[in-house]
Amino acid sequence: MKTKLIILILVFMSPPFLRSQGISPKIKIRIQASAGGVYTRTEDPGVFSAHGEYYYAYQYSIQGAAFLPLHYFNIGLGTGLSYRYSTNLIDIYGSGLYPKVFVLLEIGNARARTPFSFIITPGIMQGPVWKKACLYIGGGPSFNIGRKFRKITASITPYIEFHGGEKKDLKYFDTRMGHPGIEHDYTLHYKTITFNLACLIQLNSFKKIKKQASK
Repeated sequence: MKTKLIILILVFMSPPFLRSQGISPKIKIRIQASAGGVYTRTEDPGVFSAHGEYYYAYQYSIQGAAFLPLHYFNIGLGTGLSYRYSTNLIDIYGSGLYPKVFVLLEIGNARARTPFSFIITPGIMQGPVWKKACLYIGGGPSFNIGRKFRKITASITPYIEFHGGEKKDLKYFDTRMGHPGIEHDYTLHYKTITFNLACLIQLNSFKKIKKQASK
Protein backbone atom coordinates (compact mmCIF):
# COMPACT_ATOMS: atom_id res chain seq x y z
CA MET A 1 0.00 0.00 0.00
CA LYS A 2 2.83 2.40 0.87
CA THR A 3 4.57 1.69 -2.45
CA LYS A 4 1.41 2.53 -4.46
CA LEU A 5 0.97 5.76 -2.48
CA ILE A 6 4.56 6.80 -3.21
CA ILE A 7 4.07 6.16 -6.94
CA LEU A 8 0.91 8.29 -7.02
CA ILE A 9 2.66 11.10 -5.16
CA LEU A 10 5.53 11.01 -7.68
CA VAL A 11 3.05 11.22 -10.54
CA PHE A 12 1.26 14.30 -9.27
CA MET A 13 4.18 15.99 -7.51
CA SER A 14 6.95 15.37 -10.05
CA PRO A 15 8.96 18.60 -10.57
CA PRO A 16 8.65 20.76 -13.71
CA PHE A 17 11.92 19.53 -15.29
CA LEU A 18 10.40 16.01 -15.40
CA ARG A 19 7.18 17.20 -17.04
CA SER A 20 6.40 18.06 -20.62
CA GLN A 21 7.32 21.61 -21.55
CA GLY A 22 5.67 21.32 -24.97
CA ILE A 23 2.10 21.22 -26.24
CA SER A 24 -0.34 18.71 -24.79
CA PRO A 25 -1.59 16.01 -27.21
CA LYS A 26 -5.22 16.23 -28.34
CA ILE A 27 -5.72 12.56 -29.28
CA LYS A 28 -3.58 9.56 -28.33
CA ILE A 29 -3.44 6.12 -29.91
CA ARG A 30 -1.60 3.35 -28.08
CA ILE A 31 -0.37 0.01 -29.38
CA GLN A 32 0.73 -2.54 -26.79
CA ALA A 33 2.57 -5.85 -27.16
CA SER A 34 3.04 -8.07 -24.10
CA ALA A 35 4.08 -11.52 -22.95
CA GLY A 36 3.35 -13.35 -19.71
CA GLY A 37 1.80 -16.26 -17.89
CA VAL A 38 -1.74 -17.38 -17.03
CA TYR A 39 -2.79 -19.23 -13.88
CA THR A 40 -6.28 -20.66 -13.30
CA ARG A 41 -7.34 -22.45 -10.12
CA THR A 42 -10.38 -23.52 -8.13
CA GLU A 43 -11.03 -24.06 -4.45
CA ASP A 44 -11.29 -27.61 -3.16
CA PRO A 45 -15.00 -28.50 -3.50
CA GLY A 46 -14.89 -30.24 -0.11
CA VAL A 47 -16.67 -33.41 -1.20
CA PHE A 48 -15.49 -37.02 -1.10
CA SER A 49 -13.21 -38.14 -3.99
CA ALA A 50 -13.48 -34.75 -5.74
CA HIS A 51 -10.61 -32.26 -5.78
CA GLY A 52 -9.87 -28.73 -6.90
CA GLU A 53 -8.04 -28.05 -10.16
CA TYR A 54 -5.31 -25.74 -11.37
CA TYR A 55 -3.89 -24.95 -14.79
CA TYR A 56 -1.20 -22.68 -16.19
CA ALA A 57 -0.39 -21.38 -19.64
CA TYR A 58 1.71 -18.87 -21.56
CA GLN A 59 0.21 -15.78 -23.14
CA TYR A 60 1.19 -13.32 -25.88
CA SER A 61 -1.05 -10.30 -26.41
CA ILE A 62 -1.47 -7.31 -28.66
CA GLN A 63 -3.97 -4.54 -28.05
CA GLY A 64 -4.78 -1.01 -29.14
CA ALA A 65 -6.62 1.92 -27.58
CA ALA A 66 -7.65 5.46 -28.49
CA PHE A 67 -8.06 7.98 -25.68
CA LEU A 68 -8.15 11.64 -24.67
CA PRO A 69 -6.38 13.58 -21.89
CA LEU A 70 -8.65 15.05 -19.20
CA HIS A 71 -6.52 17.13 -16.82
CA TYR A 72 -4.59 14.48 -14.79
CA PHE A 73 -6.32 11.50 -16.46
CA ASN A 74 -6.37 9.71 -19.79
CA ILE A 75 -9.61 7.94 -20.67
CA GLY A 76 -10.57 5.91 -23.72
CA LEU A 77 -11.59 2.58 -25.26
CA GLY A 78 -9.54 -0.33 -26.53
CA THR A 79 -9.58 -3.88 -27.80
CA GLY A 80 -7.07 -6.72 -27.80
CA LEU A 81 -6.30 -10.30 -28.71
CA SER A 82 -4.32 -12.85 -26.67
CA TYR A 83 -2.80 -16.12 -27.82
CA ARG A 84 -2.60 -18.72 -25.04
CA TYR A 85 -1.02 -22.14 -25.03
CA SER A 86 -0.25 -24.62 -22.29
CA THR A 87 2.35 -27.33 -21.74
CA ASN A 88 0.07 -29.26 -19.37
CA LEU A 89 -0.81 -32.75 -20.60
CA ILE A 90 -4.37 -32.18 -19.39
CA ASP A 91 -5.57 -28.59 -19.50
CA ILE A 92 -8.57 -26.39 -20.21
CA TYR A 93 -6.84 -23.91 -22.49
CA GLY A 94 -5.65 -25.61 -25.62
CA SER A 95 -4.02 -23.25 -28.09
CA GLY A 96 -6.23 -20.42 -29.22
CA LEU A 97 -7.05 -16.74 -29.47
CA TYR A 98 -8.89 -14.89 -26.70
CA PRO A 99 -10.41 -11.46 -27.57
CA LYS A 100 -11.24 -8.64 -25.17
CA VAL A 101 -12.60 -5.07 -25.09
CA PHE A 102 -11.91 -2.60 -22.30
CA VAL A 103 -12.07 0.93 -20.92
CA LEU A 104 -8.66 2.54 -20.40
CA LEU A 105 -8.08 4.86 -17.45
CA GLU A 106 -4.58 6.20 -16.84
CA ILE A 107 -3.75 8.32 -13.79
CA GLY A 108 -1.02 10.78 -14.79
CA ASN A 109 0.77 11.18 -18.14
CA ALA A 110 -2.21 13.12 -19.50
CA ARG A 111 -1.73 16.79 -20.41
CA ALA A 112 1.86 16.64 -19.11
CA ARG A 113 4.40 13.86 -19.64
CA THR A 114 5.21 12.23 -16.30
CA PRO A 115 7.88 9.62 -15.51
CA PHE A 116 5.33 7.36 -13.81
CA SER A 117 1.62 6.72 -14.24
CA PHE A 118 -0.87 4.02 -13.29
CA ILE A 119 -3.10 2.25 -15.83
CA ILE A 120 -6.45 0.57 -15.02
CA THR A 121 -8.35 -1.45 -17.66
CA PRO A 122 -11.74 -2.90 -16.69
CA GLY A 123 -13.48 -4.77 -19.50
CA ILE A 124 -14.78 -8.02 -20.96
CA MET A 125 -12.63 -10.94 -22.14
CA GLN A 126 -13.20 -14.51 -23.24
CA GLY A 127 -12.70 -16.95 -20.37
CA PRO A 128 -10.64 -20.18 -20.67
CA VAL A 129 -13.32 -22.43 -19.15
CA TRP A 130 -16.65 -21.28 -20.57
CA LYS A 131 -15.23 -19.79 -23.78
CA LYS A 132 -17.73 -17.00 -23.11
CA ALA A 133 -17.41 -13.34 -22.10
CA CYS A 134 -16.26 -12.61 -18.53
CA LEU A 135 -15.83 -9.33 -16.69
CA TYR A 136 -12.19 -8.63 -15.83
CA ILE A 137 -10.04 -5.94 -14.23
CA GLY A 138 -6.43 -5.20 -15.12
CA GLY A 139 -3.83 -2.69 -14.07
CA GLY A 140 -0.25 -1.81 -13.31
CA PRO A 141 2.34 0.99 -13.21
CA SER A 142 3.72 2.54 -16.39
CA PHE A 143 7.32 3.72 -16.69
CA ASN A 144 7.26 6.43 -19.35
CA ILE A 145 10.37 7.11 -21.44
CA GLY A 146 11.15 10.73 -22.31
CA ARG A 147 10.41 14.09 -20.68
CA LYS A 148 8.18 15.51 -23.41
CA PHE A 149 5.32 14.32 -25.57
CA ARG A 150 6.46 13.77 -29.12
CA LYS A 151 4.66 12.28 -32.11
CA ILE A 152 5.79 8.84 -30.89
CA THR A 153 6.53 8.00 -27.24
CA ALA A 154 7.24 4.71 -25.48
CA SER A 155 6.59 3.13 -22.07
CA ILE A 156 7.25 -0.13 -20.23
CA THR A 157 4.40 -1.61 -18.15
CA PRO A 158 4.24 -4.67 -15.89
CA TYR A 159 0.57 -5.46 -15.24
CA ILE A 160 -1.85 -8.11 -14.03
CA GLU A 161 -5.37 -9.08 -15.11
CA PHE A 162 -7.92 -10.97 -13.03
CA HIS A 163 -11.33 -12.48 -13.64
CA GLY A 164 -13.60 -14.99 -11.94
CA GLY A 165 -17.21 -15.93 -12.51
CA GLU A 166 -16.52 -19.13 -14.44
CA LYS A 167 -17.76 -22.49 -13.19
CA LYS A 168 -18.12 -26.09 -14.28
CA ASP A 169 -20.75 -28.61 -13.12
CA LEU A 170 -19.26 -32.08 -12.62
CA LYS A 171 -20.19 -35.48 -11.17
CA TYR A 172 -18.42 -38.02 -9.01
CA PHE A 173 -19.27 -41.53 -7.83
CA ASP A 174 -19.06 -42.42 -4.15
CA THR A 175 -17.88 -46.05 -4.15
CA ARG A 176 -17.58 -46.46 -0.38
CA MET A 177 -20.79 -48.51 -0.34
CA GLY A 178 -19.78 -50.66 -3.33
CA HIS A 179 -19.74 -50.42 -7.10
CA PRO A 180 -20.75 -48.69 -9.30
CA GLY A 181 -21.35 -46.20 -6.48
CA ILE A 182 -23.75 -43.35 -5.87
CA GLU A 183 -23.63 -40.41 -8.28
CA HIS A 184 -23.21 -36.91 -6.78
CA ASP A 185 -23.10 -33.49 -8.41
CA TYR A 186 -20.62 -30.76 -7.51
CA THR A 187 -19.43 -27.44 -8.96
CA LEU A 188 -15.96 -25.99 -9.43
CA HIS A 189 -15.55 -22.18 -9.48
CA TYR A 190 -12.58 -20.89 -11.47
CA LYS A 191 -10.42 -17.81 -10.93
CA THR A 192 -7.84 -16.72 -13.49
CA ILE A 193 -4.94 -14.28 -13.13
CA THR A 194 -2.35 -13.26 -15.73
CA PHE A 195 1.07 -11.68 -15.15
CA ASN A 196 2.40 -9.64 -18.08
CA LEU A 197 5.22 -7.35 -19.21
CA ALA A 198 4.32 -4.92 -22.00
CA CYS A 199 5.93 -2.42 -24.32
CA LEU A 200 3.69 0.54 -25.18
CA ILE A 201 4.08 2.63 -28.32
CA GLN A 202 1.95 5.79 -28.23
CA LEU A 203 1.06 7.98 -31.23
CA ASN A 204 0.21 11.57 -30.25
CA SER A 205 -1.86 14.05 -32.24
CA PHE A 206 -1.25 17.66 -31.18
CA LYS A 207 -3.44 20.73 -31.14
CA LYS A 208 -2.73 23.35 -33.78
CA ILE A 209 -1.77 26.80 -32.50
CA LYS A 210 -2.96 29.81 -34.51
CA LYS A 211 -0.30 32.46 -34.96
CA GLN A 212 -1.43 36.01 -34.19
CA ALA A 213 -0.82 38.53 -36.95
CA SER A 214 1.77 41.16 -36.02
CA LYS A 215 0.53 44.72 -35.91
